Amino acid sequence: MKYEYKDLELYKQLHQQRSYGDTGSVYTDDVRSFIDETGSVSVLDFGAGRGSLKSSLHNKYSIDIDEFDPCIPDKEIIPKEEYELVITTDLLEHLFEEEIDNLFEEILALKPKFMYHAISTRTATILLPDGSNCHKTVKNTEWWSNRIKSLLNPKSIEQKEINDDCVIFKIKI
Repeated sequence: MKYEYKDLELYKQLHQQRSYGDTGSVYTDDVRSFIDETGSVSVLDFGAGRGSLKSSLHNKYSIDIDEFDPCIPDKEIIPKEEYELVITTDLLEHLFEEEIDNLFEEILALKPKFMYHAISTRTATILLPDGSNCHKTVKNTEWWSNRIKSLLNPKSIEQKEINDDCVIFKIKI
């Protein structure tokens, strides 16, 4: 990774202390639908956590994707230089607001044609080892939509709110 992120060491500790980072499978069917819609062959789960999305896609649909997560041993390196589709699920809200641009720069360096982002819009129920909330940027759908549009200037962006505490963005760049 090109940039340093403030709480990275705290997230590494959290992953070691408890089962954490396993919500990706919740998005399995929706991600599969977006993979089919875009025809994406090379797919990266950026911030993969424990790998529940990859496991679920493989077990349910025989779809294999790559994983990257700087907090998980053996997932700390992005396997390829380019991907057609980059996915983040429950990741972006863990960054401080001033770090979001840097993360998108890192994702864009992978030259994706498509992005899928599932973003929580509420505070987390889990605290980091220092006692701070895991979600550093808690914003509403409109804020995230405007931020993503300003960073990407996408060809199209589809957004869907889920349970008043999560928003999904399907982006064509």
